[in-house]
Amino acid sequence: MIDGGGTGPVSSTAIEEHRVGGREVASAWVKVLFFLPSVEYGRLFESVLRTLLAAGHQVLVAFDHHTGGLVQRETRHFDELRRRYPDFDYRQLSPRNDLWRIPGSAIRRSLDYLRYFGPGYAETGPLRERARERAPRVFRTLLVLPPFRWELGRRLIGWLLRRLEAGMPIPRRVKAFIAEHEPGVVVISPLVEFGSAQGDYMRTAEAARIPSVLVVASGGDLASKGAIRDVPTLTAVWNESQVDEAVRLHGLPPERVVPVGTARSNGHEIPAGPGVLQVIERTAATEVVARREGRLLRPLLWLLTPLLLAALPLLRPRATARDVIRTTRRLPKRIGKWARMRRRKAKGQARERGEEARRQKAQATHQKLEMRRQKLEARQRKAARAEAKKERQRLREGAGD
Repeated sequence: MIDGGGTGPVSSTAIEEHRVGGREVASAWVKVLFFLPSVEYGRLFESVLRTLLAAGHQVLVAFDHHTGGLVQRETRHFDELRRRYPDFDYRQLSPRNDLWRIPGSAIRRSLDYLRYFGPGYAETGPLRERARERAPRVFRTLLVLPPFRWELGRRLIGWLLRRLEAGMPIPRRVKAFIAEHEPGVVVISPLVEFGSAQGDYMRTAEAARIPSVLVVASGGDLASKGAIRDVPTLTAVWNESQVDEAVRLHGLPPERVVPVGTARSNGHEIPAGPGVLQVIERTAATEVVARREGRLLRPLLWLLTPLLLAALPLLRPRATARDVIRTTRRLPKRIGKWARMRRRKAKGQARERGEEARRQKAQATHQKLEMRRQKLEARQRKAARAEAKKERQRLREGAGD
Protein backbone atom coordinates (compact mmCIF):
# COMPACT_ATOMS: atom_id res chain seq x y z
CA MET A 1 0.00 0.00 0.00
CA ILE A 2 1.30 3.45 -0.94
CA ASP A 3 -0.09 6.52 0.78
CA GLY A 4 -0.92 9.37 -1.58
CA GLY A 5 0.01 12.75 -0.20
CA GLY A 6 -3.18 14.63 0.55
CA THR A 7 -5.31 12.27 -1.56
CA GLY A 8 -5.62 9.18 0.65
CA PRO A 9 -4.06 5.75 0.16
CA VAL A 10 -3.31 4.48 -3.33
CA SER A 11 -3.36 0.70 -3.65
CA SER A 12 -0.79 -1.30 -5.60
CA THR A 13 -3.70 -2.59 -7.71
CA ALA A 14 -4.43 0.94 -8.81
CA ILE A 15 -0.80 1.37 -9.83
CA GLU A 16 -0.85 -1.88 -11.78
CA GLU A 17 -3.93 -0.65 -13.67
CA HIS A 18 -1.92 2.56 -14.35
CA ARG A 19 -4.80 4.94 -14.06
CA VAL A 20 -3.79 8.61 -13.83
CA GLY A 21 -6.30 11.08 -12.46
CA GLY A 22 -9.19 8.65 -12.99
CA ARG A 23 -8.46 8.01 -16.68
CA GLU A 24 -6.73 5.22 -18.57
CA VAL A 25 -3.30 6.09 -19.91
CA ALA A 26 -3.39 5.81 -23.67
CA SER A 27 0.09 6.85 -24.65
CA ALA A 28 2.77 5.61 -26.96
CA TRP A 29 5.39 3.17 -25.73
CA VAL A 30 8.46 4.94 -24.33
CA LYS A 31 11.95 3.63 -23.64
CA VAL A 32 13.03 5.26 -20.37
CA LEU A 33 16.67 5.48 -19.26
CA PHE A 34 16.70 6.33 -15.53
CA PHE A 35 20.01 7.57 -14.06
CA LEU A 36 20.34 7.21 -10.28
CA PRO A 37 23.41 7.59 -8.03
CA SER A 38 22.91 4.41 -5.95
CA VAL A 39 20.71 1.43 -5.16
CA GLU A 40 19.23 3.34 -2.22
CA TYR A 41 17.75 5.85 -4.64
CA GLY A 42 16.43 2.95 -6.70
CA ARG A 43 14.55 1.64 -3.66
CA LEU A 44 13.22 5.14 -3.09
CA PHE A 45 11.77 5.23 -6.62
CA GLU A 46 10.52 1.63 -6.63
CA SER A 47 6.85 2.62 -6.81
CA VAL A 48 7.61 5.08 -9.64
CA LEU A 49 9.37 2.30 -11.56
CA ARG A 50 6.40 -0.03 -11.03
CA THR A 51 4.04 2.68 -12.32
CA LEU A 52 6.11 3.13 -15.48
CA LEU A 53 6.34 -0.63 -16.09
CA ALA A 54 2.65 -1.19 -15.43
CA ALA A 55 1.92 1.48 -18.05
CA GLY A 56 3.77 -0.67 -20.59
CA HIS A 57 6.98 1.37 -20.90
CA GLN A 58 10.49 -0.07 -21.07
CA VAL A 59 12.76 1.02 -18.21
CA LEU A 60 16.53 0.69 -17.80
CA VAL A 61 17.98 1.95 -14.49
CA ALA A 62 21.65 2.96 -14.60
CA PHE A 63 23.43 3.31 -11.25
CA ASP A 64 26.64 5.27 -10.84
CA HIS A 65 29.73 3.15 -10.33
CA HIS A 66 30.72 2.26 -6.77
CA THR A 67 33.74 0.26 -5.62
CA GLY A 68 32.74 -3.34 -4.95
CA GLY A 69 29.89 -3.34 -7.47
CA LEU A 70 26.23 -4.01 -6.77
CA VAL A 71 25.59 -6.23 -3.74
CA GLN A 72 23.08 -8.96 -4.50
CA ARG A 73 21.12 -8.59 -1.26
CA GLU A 74 20.63 -4.89 -2.07
CA THR A 75 19.34 -5.56 -5.60
CA ARG A 76 16.84 -8.33 -4.85
CA HIS A 77 13.94 -5.90 -5.36
CA PHE A 78 15.24 -5.05 -8.83
CA ASP A 79 15.79 -8.73 -9.59
CA GLU A 80 12.14 -9.26 -8.72
CA LEU A 81 11.12 -6.44 -11.07
CA ARG A 82 13.29 -7.96 -13.80
CA ARG A 83 11.57 -11.34 -13.39
CA ARG A 84 8.10 -9.81 -13.35
CA TYR A 85 8.56 -7.29 -16.16
CA PRO A 86 10.49 -8.34 -19.30
CA ASP A 87 10.92 -4.65 -20.19
CA PHE A 88 12.86 -3.83 -17.01
CA ASP A 89 16.60 -4.05 -16.47
CA TYR A 90 19.26 -2.41 -14.34
CA ARG A 91 23.03 -2.14 -14.42
CA GLN A 92 25.96 -0.27 -12.94
CA LEU A 93 27.91 2.18 -15.07
CA SER A 94 31.61 1.67 -15.64
CA PRO A 95 33.94 3.79 -13.49
CA ARG A 96 34.78 7.27 -14.68
CA ASN A 97 38.54 7.60 -15.10
CA ASP A 98 38.91 10.55 -17.49
CA LEU A 99 41.18 13.41 -16.42
CA TRP A 100 38.52 16.10 -16.74
CA ARG A 101 36.50 14.61 -13.88
CA ILE A 102 38.96 16.27 -11.46
CA PRO A 103 38.66 19.94 -12.55
CA GLY A 104 34.99 19.34 -13.41
CA SER A 105 34.22 18.21 -9.86
CA ALA A 106 36.20 21.12 -8.38
CA ILE A 107 34.34 23.68 -10.50
CA ARG A 108 30.93 22.18 -9.68
CA ARG A 109 31.64 22.14 -5.94
CA SER A 110 32.85 25.75 -6.18
CA LEU A 111 29.65 26.82 -7.90
CA ASP A 112 27.56 24.94 -5.33
CA TYR A 113 29.31 26.91 -2.60
CA LEU A 114 29.03 30.21 -4.47
CA ARG A 115 25.24 29.95 -4.76
CA TYR A 116 24.91 30.34 -0.96
CA PHE A 117 26.21 33.91 -1.26
CA GLY A 118 23.27 34.82 -3.48
CA PRO A 119 19.90 36.32 -2.58
CA GLY A 120 17.67 34.07 -0.53
CA TYR A 121 20.54 32.52 1.44
CA ALA A 122 21.36 35.31 3.88
CA GLU A 123 20.05 33.30 6.85
CA THR A 124 21.42 29.91 5.85
CA GLY A 125 24.71 29.84 7.74
CA PRO A 126 24.75 26.06 8.39
CA LEU A 127 23.97 25.30 4.73
CA ARG A 128 26.70 27.66 3.56
CA GLU A 129 29.19 26.07 5.96
CA ARG A 130 28.31 22.59 4.67
CA ALA A 131 28.83 23.75 1.08
CA ARG A 132 32.08 25.45 2.13
CA GLU A 133 33.47 22.17 3.51
CA ARG A 134 32.91 20.53 0.11
CA ALA A 135 34.42 23.37 -1.93
CA PRO A 136 38.10 23.25 -2.95
CA ARG A 137 40.43 24.92 -0.48
CA VAL A 138 41.93 27.22 -3.10
CA PHE A 139 38.46 28.53 -3.99
CA ARG A 140 37.58 29.12 -0.33
CA THR A 141 40.78 31.14 0.01
CA LEU A 142 40.03 33.08 -3.16
CA LEU A 143 36.66 34.26 -1.84
CA VAL A 144 38.23 36.03 1.13
CA LEU A 145 40.57 38.07 -1.10
CA PRO A 146 39.69 41.22 -3.04
CA PRO A 147 37.91 41.61 -5.36
CA PHE A 148 36.19 38.23 -4.93
CA ARG A 149 35.15 38.91 -1.36
CA TRP A 150 32.69 41.45 -2.74
CA GLU A 151 29.52 40.73 -4.70
CA LEU A 152 30.83 42.07 -8.02
CA GLY A 153 33.93 39.87 -7.83
CA ARG A 154 31.83 36.82 -6.92
CA ARG A 155 29.59 37.50 -9.91
CA LEU A 156 32.62 37.68 -12.19
CA ILE A 157 34.17 34.43 -10.98
CA GLY A 158 30.75 32.76 -11.01
CA TRP A 159 30.24 33.77 -14.64
CA LEU A 160 33.68 32.41 -15.56
CA LEU A 161 33.19 29.12 -13.69
CA ARG A 162 29.76 28.56 -15.24
CA ARG A 163 31.24 28.99 -18.73
CA LEU A 164 34.06 26.57 -17.91
CA GLU A 165 31.69 24.05 -16.36
CA ALA A 166 29.40 24.20 -19.41
CA GLY A 167 32.38 23.40 -21.64
CA MET A 168 33.72 20.47 -19.61
CA PRO A 169 34.41 17.51 -21.93
CA ILE A 170 31.82 14.75 -21.55
CA PRO A 171 33.23 11.25 -20.99
CA ARG A 172 33.04 8.97 -24.01
CA ARG A 173 31.58 6.21 -21.83
CA VAL A 174 28.49 8.35 -21.17
CA LYS A 175 28.03 9.12 -24.87
CA ALA A 176 28.52 5.46 -25.81
CA PHE A 177 26.10 4.25 -23.13
CA ILE A 178 23.27 6.55 -24.20
CA ALA A 179 23.95 5.92 -27.91
CA GLU A 180 23.88 2.15 -27.30
CA HIS A 181 20.46 2.12 -25.61
CA GLU A 182 18.78 4.89 -27.69
CA PRO A 183 16.20 5.94 -25.08
CA GLY A 184 13.10 7.94 -25.86
CA VAL A 185 13.56 9.98 -22.68
CA VAL A 186 16.30 10.31 -20.06
CA VAL A 187 15.23 10.63 -16.40
CA ILE A 188 17.67 11.90 -13.78
CA SER A 189 17.53 12.21 -10.00
CA PRO A 190 18.55 13.94 -7.80
CA LEU A 191 21.05 16.06 -9.89
CA VAL A 192 21.56 18.52 -6.99
CA GLU A 193 24.10 16.59 -4.89
CA PHE A 194 27.22 18.68 -4.18
CA GLY A 195 29.63 18.30 -7.09
CA SER A 196 27.25 15.96 -8.93
CA ALA A 197 28.33 14.93 -12.43
CA GLN A 198 24.80 13.88 -13.45
CA GLY A 199 24.59 16.94 -15.67
CA ASP A 200 26.76 15.03 -18.17
CA TYR A 201 23.85 12.63 -18.75
CA MET A 202 21.51 15.52 -19.49
CA ARG A 203 23.98 17.24 -21.82
CA THR A 204 24.66 14.05 -23.73
CA ALA A 205 20.94 13.43 -24.14
CA GLU A 206 20.38 17.01 -25.25
CA ALA A 207 23.14 16.74 -27.86
CA ALA A 208 21.43 13.60 -29.19
CA ARG A 209 18.05 15.40 -29.28
CA ILE A 210 16.68 13.21 -26.48
CA PRO A 211 14.38 14.97 -23.97
CA SER A 212 15.18 14.81 -20.26
CA VAL A 213 13.25 14.83 -16.98
CA LEU A 214 14.54 15.82 -13.56
CA VAL A 215 12.59 14.18 -10.72
CA VAL A 216 13.13 15.95 -7.40
CA ALA A 217 13.81 13.21 -4.88
CA SER A 218 13.21 14.87 -1.51
CA GLY A 219 11.58 17.90 0.02
CA GLY A 220 14.81 19.77 0.77
CA ASP A 221 16.72 19.08 -2.44
CA LEU A 222 16.07 22.40 -4.14
CA ALA A 223 16.71 24.64 -1.14
CA SER A 224 19.55 22.92 0.71
CA LYS A 225 21.86 21.23 -1.80
CA GLY A 226 23.76 22.07 -4.98
CA ALA A 227 22.75 24.16 -7.97
CA ILE A 228 20.93 23.03 -11.11
CA ARG A 229 23.17 24.18 -13.96
CA ASP A 230 21.44 22.40 -16.86
CA VAL A 231 17.80 23.04 -17.70
CA PRO A 232 15.86 19.76 -18.15
CA THR A 233 13.07 19.51 -20.67
CA LEU A 234 10.67 19.18 -17.71
CA THR A 235 11.20 19.05 -13.95
CA ALA A 236 8.83 17.05 -11.74
CA VAL A 237 8.51 18.64 -8.29
CA TRP A 238 6.27 17.82 -5.35
CA ASN A 239 4.15 20.94 -4.92
CA GLU A 240 3.83 24.65 -5.65
CA SER A 241 6.38 25.47 -2.95
CA GLN A 242 9.02 23.50 -4.86
CA VAL A 243 7.90 25.18 -8.09
CA ASP A 244 8.77 28.51 -6.47
CA GLU A 245 12.16 27.17 -5.27
CA ALA A 246 13.01 25.77 -8.70
CA VAL A 247 12.22 29.09 -10.39
CA ARG A 248 13.54 31.49 -7.75
CA LEU A 249 16.64 29.65 -6.52
CA HIS A 250 17.71 27.74 -9.64
CA GLY A 251 16.41 29.92 -12.46
CA LEU A 252 14.33 27.22 -14.16
CA PRO A 253 11.63 28.49 -16.55
CA PRO A 254 8.22 28.26 -14.82
CA GLU A 255 6.66 26.50 -17.82
CA ARG A 256 9.18 23.67 -17.44
CA VAL A 257 8.38 22.89 -13.79
CA VAL A 258 5.41 20.59 -13.07
CA PRO A 259 4.04 19.70 -9.60
CA VAL A 260 3.11 16.00 -9.48
CA GLY A 261 2.03 15.48 -5.86
CA THR A 262 3.54 13.09 -3.35
CA ALA A 263 3.15 9.50 -2.22
CA ARG A 264 4.77 7.30 0.42
CA SER A 265 6.87 4.30 -0.52
CA ASN A 266 9.22 2.16 1.61
CA GLY A 267 8.76 4.58 4.50
CA HIS A 268 9.77 7.69 2.50
CA GLU A 269 7.80 10.51 0.95
CA ILE A 270 8.44 10.60 -2.79
CA PRO A 271 6.97 12.14 -5.96
CA ALA A 272 3.68 10.48 -6.89
CA GLY A 273 4.15 7.75 -9.51
CA PRO A 274 1.11 8.63 -11.69
CA GLY A 275 2.19 12.27 -11.81
CA VAL A 276 5.77 11.33 -12.77
CA LEU A 277 4.34 9.00 -15.42
CA GLN A 278 2.38 11.86 -16.98
CA VAL A 279 5.46 14.12 -17.00
CA ILE A 280 7.64 11.45 -18.65
CA GLU A 281 5.03 10.67 -21.31
CA ARG A 282 4.57 14.36 -22.00
CA THR A 283 8.32 14.93 -22.20
CA ALA A 284 8.91 12.01 -24.59
CA ALA A 285 6.82 13.81 -27.22
CA THR A 286 8.81 17.06 -26.86
CA GLU A 287 11.24 18.25 -29.51
CA VAL A 288 14.67 19.10 -28.11
CA VAL A 289 16.87 21.97 -29.25
CA ALA A 290 20.51 21.66 -28.19
CA ARG A 291 21.87 24.64 -26.28
CA ARG A 292 24.86 26.63 -27.44
CA GLU A 293 26.75 26.82 -24.14
CA GLY A 294 30.01 24.92 -24.30
CA ARG A 295 29.96 24.13 -28.03
CA LEU A 296 33.13 26.09 -28.78
CA LEU A 297 34.91 25.66 -25.45
CA ARG A 298 34.49 21.87 -25.16
CA PRO A 299 36.66 20.89 -28.18
CA LEU A 300 39.26 23.44 -27.08
CA LEU A 301 39.46 21.86 -23.62
CA TRP A 302 39.79 18.43 -25.21
CA LEU A 303 42.88 19.71 -27.03
CA LEU A 304 44.29 20.93 -23.71
CA THR A 305 44.13 17.46 -22.11
CA PRO A 306 47.94 16.91 -22.32
CA LEU A 307 48.44 20.25 -20.57
CA LEU A 308 46.02 19.18 -17.83
CA LEU A 309 47.93 15.93 -17.39
CA ALA A 310 51.13 17.90 -16.84
CA ALA A 311 49.49 20.47 -14.53
CA LEU A 312 47.68 18.09 -12.17
CA PRO A 313 50.77 17.19 -10.10
CA LEU A 314 51.34 20.92 -9.51
CA LEU A 315 47.71 21.78 -8.75
CA ARG A 316 47.02 18.84 -6.43
CA PRO A 317 50.37 17.39 -5.32
CA ARG A 318 49.01 15.44 -2.34
CA ALA A 319 46.18 13.83 -4.27
CA THR A 320 48.53 13.06 -7.16
CA ALA A 321 51.01 11.47 -4.75
CA ARG A 322 48.21 9.37 -3.23
CA ASP A 323 47.10 8.28 -6.71
CA VAL A 324 50.68 7.35 -7.64
CA ILE A 325 51.11 5.35 -4.43
CA ARG A 326 47.77 3.64 -4.90
CA THR A 327 48.54 2.83 -8.52
CA THR A 328 52.00 1.54 -7.59
CA ARG A 329 50.53 -0.74 -4.96
CA ARG A 330 47.97 -2.08 -7.38
CA LEU A 331 50.51 -2.49 -10.17
CA PRO A 332 51.67 -6.06 -9.26
CA LYS A 333 48.08 -7.24 -9.10
CA ARG A 334 47.30 -5.57 -12.42
CA ILE A 335 50.43 -7.01 -14.02
CA GLY A 336 49.41 -10.46 -12.77
CA LYS A 337 45.92 -9.92 -14.14
CA TRP A 338 47.30 -8.80 -17.52
CA ALA A 339 49.66 -11.82 -17.56
CA ARG A 340 46.75 -14.18 -16.84
CA MET A 341 44.70 -12.51 -19.55
CA ARG A 342 47.58 -12.87 -22.01
CA ARG A 343 48.01 -16.54 -21.09
CA ARG A 344 44.31 -17.18 -21.52
CA LYS A 345 44.39 -15.33 -24.82
CA ALA A 346 47.46 -17.32 -25.96
CA LYS A 347 45.79 -20.59 -24.93
CA GLY A 348 42.65 -19.59 -26.76
CA GLN A 349 44.62 -18.67 -29.86
CA ALA A 350 46.57 -21.97 -29.68
CA ARG A 351 43.30 -23.85 -29.29
CA GLU A 352 41.83 -22.02 -32.27
CA ARG A 353 44.96 -22.76 -34.33
CA GLY A 354 44.75 -26.46 -33.34
CA GLU A 355 41.07 -26.59 -34.25
CA GLU A 356 41.80 -24.86 -37.55
CA ALA A 357 44.62 -27.33 -38.29
CA ARG A 358 42.29 -30.24 -37.52
CA ARG A 359 39.62 -28.75 -39.75
CA GLN A 360 42.12 -28.30 -42.58
CA LYS A 361 43.41 -31.85 -42.12
CA ALA A 362 39.91 -33.26 -42.10
CA GLN A 363 39.10 -31.22 -45.19
CA ALA A 364 42.25 -32.49 -46.97
CA THR A 365 41.35 -36.10 -46.04
CA HIS A 366 37.84 -35.57 -47.32
CA GLN A 367 39.20 -34.15 -50.58
CA LYS A 368 41.51 -37.17 -51.01
CA LEU A 369 38.66 -39.60 -50.39
CA GLU A 370 36.50 -37.68 -52.83
CA MET A 371 39.23 -37.81 -55.49
CA ARG A 372 39.62 -41.57 -54.94
CA ARG A 373 35.88 -42.04 -55.24
CA GLN A 374 35.80 -40.01 -58.44
CA LYS A 375 38.71 -42.03 -59.91
CA LEU A 376 36.99 -45.31 -58.95
CA GLU A 377 33.76 -44.16 -60.57
CA ALA A 378 35.68 -43.11 -63.68
CA ARG A 379 37.35 -46.58 -63.92
CA GLN A 380 34.00 -48.26 -63.41
CA ARG A 381 32.42 -46.16 -66.17
CA LYS A 382 35.37 -46.92 -68.46
CA ALA A 383 35.10 -50.65 -67.76
CA ALA A 384 31.36 -50.54 -68.35
CA ARG A 385 31.88 -48.79 -71.70
CA ALA A 386 34.51 -51.38 -72.70
CA GLU A 387 32.21 -54.26 -71.75
CA ALA A 388 29.35 -52.67 -73.68
CA LYS A 389 31.62 -52.29 -76.72
CA LYS A 390 32.65 -55.95 -76.54
CA GLU A 391 29.02 -56.99 -76.21
CA ARG A 392 28.06 -54.98 -79.31
CA GLN A 393 30.99 -56.53 -81.23
CA ARG A 394 29.88 -60.07 -80.24
CA LEU A 395 26.34 -59.29 -81.37
CA ARG A 396 27.59 -58.05 -84.78
CA GLU A 397 29.77 -61.13 -85.21
CA GLY A 398 26.85 -63.42 -84.33
CA ALA A 399 24.63 -61.62 -86.81
CA GLY A 400 27.29 -62.09 -89.58
CA ASP A 401 27.44 -65.84 -89.00
